[in-house]
Amino acid sequence: MDWFLRTVLTAVVRQGTLQVTTAGGAVYRFGDGTGDLVAVQFKTWQAQVAVMFDPELKLGEAFMDGTFVVASGSI
Repeated sequence: MDWFLRTVLTAVVRQGTLQVTTAGGAVYRFGDGTGDLVAVQFKTWQAQVAVMFDPELKLGEAFMDGTFVVASGSI
């Protein structure tokens, strides 16, 4: 499932630096490397999949229940 996340974020994140740690522990960086680093982490596979398929609703829910964490920076 990481391939889908990488494909989408590569297409969407063009500026700045976003580091994503998946639920499985893989770390990926997106963007052009400018600006402050924003690092986020998915704590569960369920949260990762839910956010990929319904980000408008599930990102906020995952953040509130602690399964999506902003480790550095601000979104």
